Order: sequence, then C-alpha cells, then structure tokens
Amino acid sequence: MAPWCLVLWLGPCALIAPTVEGWGFMDPQYQAEMAAGATVVEETLSAHPSMLTLKNEEDDDGDRSESMGKKGEGDDQLLVTTIIPRPASLSEVKDDTEGEAQSVSKQLMDEDDESDEDEDESDEEDNDDEDDQDDSEEDGDDNDEEDNEDDEAKEEEVNNGHADPLPDAKLSNRTSFRNPLPEGCQLADSRITCQGLYITHLPNITGPGVTAFQLSGGQVRKIPVRSLAGLPHLEWLDLHQNELTDTSLAPTLFRNLSILKKLNLDNNNLTKIPLLPQSLEELKINDNKISWLTPHSFKGLFKLLTLELQGNGLHEGKVSPLTFRPLRKLIQLRLDDNQFRAIPSGLPPSLQRLRFSQNQLEELTVNSLKLIQLKVLVLSQNRLQDDRIAPRAWTHLPKLEVLDLSHNELLRIPSFLPVPLRHLSVHHNQVESIPGLVFSHLRPGLVYLHLAHNRLDEGGLETAAFQGSEDTLAQLLLDHNQLRSVPSALPRLQALRLLRLDHNLIRYVPPNSICDTRIHKNSTLASLHLENNPIDCSDVQPAAFSCVEVVRGLHPQCHKGEE
Repeated sequence: MAPWCLVLWLGPCALIAPTVEGWGFMDPQYQAEMAAGATVVEETLSAHPSMLTLKNEEDDDGDRSESMGKKGEGDDQLLVTTIIPRPASLSEVKDDTEGEAQSVSKQLMDEDDESDEDEDESDEEDNDDEDDQDDSEEDGDDNDEEDNEDDEAKEEEVNNGHADPLPDAKLSNRTSFRNPLPEGCQLADSRITCQGLYITHLPNITGPGVTAFQLSGGQVRKIPVRSLAGLPHLEWLDLHQNELTDTSLAPTLFRNLSILKKLNLDNNNLTKIPLLPQSLEELKINDNKISWLTPHSFKGLFKLLTLELQGNGLHEGKVSPLTFRPLRKLIQLRLDDNQFRAIPSGLPPSLQRLRFSQNQLEELTVNSLKLIQLKVLVLSQNRLQDDRIAPRAWTHLPKLEVLDLSHNELLRIPSFLPVPLRHLSVHHNQVESIPGLVFSHLRPGLVYLHLAHNRLDEGGLETAAFQGSEDTLAQLLLDHNQLRSVPSALPRLQALRLLRLDHNLIRYVPPNSICDTRIHKNSTLASLHLENNPIDCSDVQPAAFSCVEVVRGLHPQCHKGEE
C-alpha cells in the first residue's frame, strides 16, 4: 500500500490533498477513499479543539513540498501534516484515521497537562478563558470579574505572609520573597539590612524588587552562588566586617549581578580580588590581606570610578605596572596604610583624587606623579624629607588644588608648588621658616594654609611670606608653634576669616599687628584663637582686637581698654 498525506493549514482551516505530480498517480477510487478519510479527520479535529494549540514547527531540513501549495497571509500559522499508510478499504481508512486522530489528541492533551503543571494559577485561568471561547460574552465578563477577585485575594494573602508570592508580572512595583529573610534582617522599601547576624552561610534570598542589600558585622564565611541569584536588580551590596576568604565566594557570585554598581568587602580575609561584574562603579576592599595586584585583578572594570585598597599588605614590588590599565574612568584611588616606599607606576591618567597616607614613602621624583587630571593629593604620615623631593616633582600636576604633606619630616615649604593650589597642609612637620615669595606664583592663591605643630618663630615668618595669597587666604592655622609675638605679615591678609595663634609663646601684641585700619578699614576676621599664650594684658592696646568678631582665649582683663 502506498502512503497518502493529509495537510491541514490553520488559517482558512482547509484540508489539502496531495496532487498527482506529488505522488505520481491517483486513480478515481483512491481519490474517493482519500476524500472520505479527509472528512473523518476533519470531523475528529472539530471534536477535539485542543489539537489546534500546537506551535508552528517545520521539518528538520526546513523544506516543504511544493505540492502543498504556497502559503498566503497566514504564513506564521500552524501547519499539521499527518502521513498514514493507504488502507485496503474505506472502512479501514475511517478506523485508522479515527485512531490516529485520537492518539494525536491524547498526545497533545498530555503535553498541555504537563505545561499547565508548571504555570501559575492565574495563567491556568487565562487558558481556560481561551478554551471556553464559544461561551457567551456575558459569561466571559463574569469569569474575568471572578479572576480579578481571586487575584486580589491571593495578593492579600501574600502581603500577610500566608501564601506563595504571585508571578513577577504582578510585582512590578513592589518587593516579594520566595524564601523568608534570616531572623534579624529588616526590609525597608527596596533595601534589606542585616547587621550582626550569627550565621556562617547565607541562605538563598529572592526579591526581584530589592536594589540594596547590607549584610555586615557578622560571621558569614560562605556565600553560595545561588544565595544572590534571586536578586537580579541589586545595585548596592555591603558585605563588610565578616569572615570571608577567597574560598567563601563562588567564582561567578558577583558576575551574575549584572547591574551591581557598589560593592563593599571591607574588613574580611581576602587575599586576592574576586571576579567582579563589569557594571561596577565603586569597589571597597579596605583592611583585607591583599598583597598582590596583577594585570588581571581589575580586568573588565571599565566603568569603575572609585577604588579603595586601604590597609592591605601592598607595596610597589607587588603591584604590576599594568594593574590599573583597565580602569580607564577611575577618579578616586585610596592606597592608605600599606607598605609603599614609592608611588606605584601605571596609575590611571583619569585619576582626580589620590590618597596615599600612612605608607613609607621617602622620595618623590620628577616622574613619580604624572597625573594631569589630579586635583587632590594626600601624602600625609609618610617619611618625606626636603632633599628627597625633586624641585620639579609637582610639574606634571597642572590641576592640583589640594595637597596634604602633614606628618612628615619637612624642614621647609617645598618650592615650585602647583600653580592652581588652593589648600596646603604641612602641619606636624619640623618647619622652621616660610621664605618670602614661596607662594607668589600661585594663581589665584591659597585659601587654606595649615602650619600647626611645627617649629615656627617670629623670625621664621618674613613680611613677604604670604605674598601671592594676600587677597585669597581665608584660614591660617599657626597654633602649636614657637611664636613669641604676632607675626607682622598678618595685617596684609585682607580675606582672612580664621586665625589660630593658640598654644604659642606670645606675650606681646604690637599695635596694629592684627587690626590695622591704615591698610584696610573693613576687616573680614571673624575668629581669633589666642588660648594658652602668656599674654601680658598691660601691654595690650585698647583697640588691638577691635576688628575681630570673636576673640577666644584672651583674659577678660585685656578687654577693659575697649569698654
């Protein structure tokens, strides 16, 4: 028996018989038998509408016989092709066709049942509405109202914690959890806060609406990869002050958080940089045990803006010159409290703020700081000495505005400071004098000058000591030095707002040394500190402090002449 084929297009829902060209023959008896069989198939399919829910699937080779005809407007509609052997009689055709149709119907219905088991209850109700498409419009409206009432009831149960959460499509504007939060955690808006928990392993947490997660100050030692897989919209993650090691973090733990922007891993026991998502903009790994930085440590972090590595075991011999190359947009770098004796090479040219305090820095060469975008440089608490700073060490810092050289071993103010410098801190050194014109090249001039805790005396401050900043200097801190009188250069500072002369050896306040109306009548000085000075009030002129809004540390007897 030769096989015959029935083809069903679910556009116009027409049955198409194969042509003579497609089969090579078709006798009249066969045509009659096939037409009768087609009628049976059509009747069977009409009795089982679930057979019409298949998705369009072509043959493996994607070809269709030209004998089927060309598809018209319904090109994307369902094509069902059934091939059965040619029976000896019409009765066999009917029996076989009914059996085949019932088999296909059962198979399709089984597939529908399996699919329905994985769907939510709301989806089942939608499918029931489609299957009942022959019902009246009024009945359909009633069903929709019942569905909405059911959904609202479910939603109320979820909010009260008595039911499983609804599908994500119904949680677009709120947060839901499939697993309960660990005891002690709090949820506020889209943020989870867990502090000081006595757990060693983080359980799986699912909350599509959560954007921030803080898990700090605990004993967490293990974070499985699936723990955070249910937080796809997480942007900020704080894991500081736990007991995390390199093996605590799954290799793909952070890479799965595709929109994570801020990550805090401070105060843990990490020895290397973990694999991180390319979306990261801020990374804090302070106070860990990281002693090596390789060319691959920050691979792919092209969006990183802030990097903090304070309190690790780093020094210049364990930092590759290529370490920072991927960080094309890095603005802020913190390398405080390490073991550097020199500035590491290869720092990103985009850098604007560099913190390098509490290291063992001894030398600055002309090539140490080639950072043309740098605005803030902190080199405090190092071992810098005057003869180890190259005269042109600041040449490649054309935008530097803030320089902190406090807590070093300097005897004088460095020369050739960057022209745009506005804030200079040289306190807690051994500076004995400020030569004239040392600030004269600065434009527009200093605003803040911190020279406390040095060895300055009245002979160390020349009259031209502040030239170049006389119209801009607003805060001058000269406390904890060895001054015996008020420096003569002070009245020239026309923008001064705060002056600290406390904890010196001042006994005498010369006339016009602070308020000199001969130079400028409208003083800007708002606060003057003279605490812990052995000032003799008998030598204080009546109008010595008349231009100052607040004078601190002066004995009341010294004000009698002003009354």
